[in-house]
Amino acid sequence: MLYLFYSKKLIMKNSEHLFYLIKSLSKSEKKSFKLIVNQYSKGDDNNYTLLFDTIGQMEVYNHELLIKKLKNKVKAVNISPLKVQLTKIILKSLRNKYSTSNVSFRITMYIDYIAILFEKGLYAQAKKILSKAKEVAIENELYLQLDNLAIWEYKIADKESNKEDIKSYLEKTYVTIKKARELNDILAEFEFLQAKIRLIALEGKTISSKSTVLQLEEIIQNPVMKLEIENYSSSCQADYHSIWGHYHFIKGNKHESYDHRKKAFELIPFKPFIIREWLTYARQLLNGLSKFKMYEEYTIELAYMLDKIKQVPKEVRTNSFEDELNTTLFNLNLNNDLTEGNFSEIQEYIEEIEVLLTTTTYQIDCNLRMVFQYNLCYAYIGSGNYKRALLWSNSLINNTSGLREDLQCNVRIMNICIHYKLGNFGLIENLIQSTSRFLNKKNRLNEIELAFLDFSKTNLIAPNVNKLVIQKDLNNLELLRNSEEAKSTLDYFDFISCLKSIIENKTMENIIKEATTVNSDSVS
Repeated sequence: MLYLFYSKKLIMKNSEHLFYLIKSLSKSEKKSFKLIVNQYSKGDDNNYTLLFDTIGQMEVYNHELLIKKLKNKVKAVNISPLKVQLTKIILKSLRNKYSTSNVSFRITMYIDYIAILFEKGLYAQAKKILSKAKEVAIENELYLQLDNLAIWEYKIADKESNKEDIKSYLEKTYVTIKKARELNDILAEFEFLQAKIRLIALEGKTISSKSTVLQLEEIIQNPVMKLEIENYSSSCQADYHSIWGHYHFIKGNKHESYDHRKKAFELIPFKPFIIREWLTYARQLLNGLSKFKMYEEYTIELAYMLDKIKQVPKEVRTNSFEDELNTTLFNLNLNNDLTEGNFSEIQEYIEEIEVLLTTTTYQIDCNLRMVFQYNLCYAYIGSGNYKRALLWSNSLINNTSGLREDLQCNVRIMNICIHYKLGNFGLIENLIQSTSRFLNKKNRLNEIELAFLDFSKTNLIAPNVNKLVIQKDLNNLELLRNSEEAKSTLDYFDFISCLKSIIENKTMENIIKEATTVNSDSVS
């Protein structure tokens, strides 16, 4: 079945790593590899290029087919070590290619040179490279590497017994490095807080949970969150505003979340090899604006992002970067249409998304892939294509990666609605029980979800023809809609509108549009 492919894709086998590495290479990167591989073996038909080309021609990795194709050319017992060595050569070629344009790579290279020259006793040459490396590290706020360079500066001064260099270290370098080390400590603390609040976001925790409130307040009360952040480096400022942005996003404070996420986004340098981090901050900014329906701001920020993307150099626009960019744009569009109930509009581009997800070389992280799968399931429910929705719900339910508990919980609620609409009444009672157990286990069973499960026990385990009874129970469920807990749950999946669509034999789009019209009229 289709869902098995998606489940397996999330867990990449070790034997496939080289396949995906080769598939990720651009034309210029492949050219760089071909140049360096000749240092290891003469001619174009050496074992490395043979293995490289054979794997590169595959659409899906197949180890048995690989052995068959290389039969009489490479012994089967030699293929595994050959793959390991080929991986190292590819990575070396990539490092060489980007050592001039990637600042971090360049300083690491400088440090390697300094270490080699130091061992040879060539201190004058080492100091010359060290001086240049320090300038680059300070300019780019690379404090960890600056710390490493300071250690080498003292080692050289000490080895030479050079009083002037030791004095310079004490009076100048140490002052600079002390500040750098203090910044490293602050950045490490920010990184720790970023990880904690990111985990809360990935788990889909809501502010209605007391434990979530305590976790958030513990993060915000950390001393580094009380710094006069304008006096610190741009890296510190970006982390600071990113944490506050996540905090307000989870709390539902839309304007505060926008302000902080925008500041964090603006502080991330738009430079080659930091572009992926820049894109992550852009996605967080736009996702927040989409969630809070701040469409005017969303349009402005999206236009800015797309304009900046045009400036990304070709050598940085790797396959992986393009995949992440396409995923970001598709999913933002998908989120907006789901929020507005525009399920029919989604059908115009949904097939294109599915083609991308079924392409074995499509490179996106597991989190984004699961979000896509969830949104596709929702989109098909909304348009009434329950068979297709079932494929995507199964892909998530059968995913054992442990990621995105929030999606794992909500897709089970979706699944009950899907099976009811497909007439699989014999399964629904078991689905209700398993869903209740799963949500309890994850400590995510709240009042409105309990009400949904009770409604399902009464009305969905068989084709109920008593519409008056169903409508009464649905009205009771509707009364819970406006609580903060319910709003957060229904943001994931508006199962009340879904149940209405089932009972009234309409699409979810019609139900949502009708509700929007009624609300607009009442406001008027």
